[in-house]
Amino acid sequence: KQKFGDYRLHLEFQLPEDGGKGNSGIFFGPLYELQILDSAVKEDVGMGDCGAIYQIRVPDLNAALPPGEWQTVDLEYQAANVGANGFMTEKGAARVTIRLNGKLIHDDFKLSLRRNKYAAFPEEPLSPIVLQEHGSPVKFRNIWLVEKPIKPRREK
Repeated sequence: KQKFGDYRLHLEFQLPEDGGKGNSGIFFGPLYELQILDSAVKEDVGMGDCGAIYQIRVPDLNAALPPGEWQTVDLEYQAANVGANGFMTEKGAARVTIRLNGKLIHDDFKLSLRRNKYAAFPEEPLSPIVLQEHGSPVKFRNIWLVEKPIKPRREK
């Protein structure tokens, strides 16, 4: 229910061992999703595999562990700068850095281009964290979030 701007999020998840892919996700920012799925044995991961920013970006490497093992996500999110007109500028795009199981899979990635199914919705400066239930018994634990003070952004 609470909404956040810039933050660091940590959590652990466990995919089921007894069949299924463990399809789930972590929604961050207004409508971005970090995909959770059994992808541990894949050599090449795609837009819908574990660690992908769903329908937007493939992870830099496959850091997924097998089902039944607890996995960690460390996500640093910088919200978009939204102007008085309610729109985000290209220079004010949201950014994210994500580590899966201690491995860097997205490094200060600019989320300016939304190609996912939520692309028509507006960018917002504050948004909730959502853990997706997608018909699979995925477990979550050790969830914590640290808000960062909002600072003027350096242009990149």
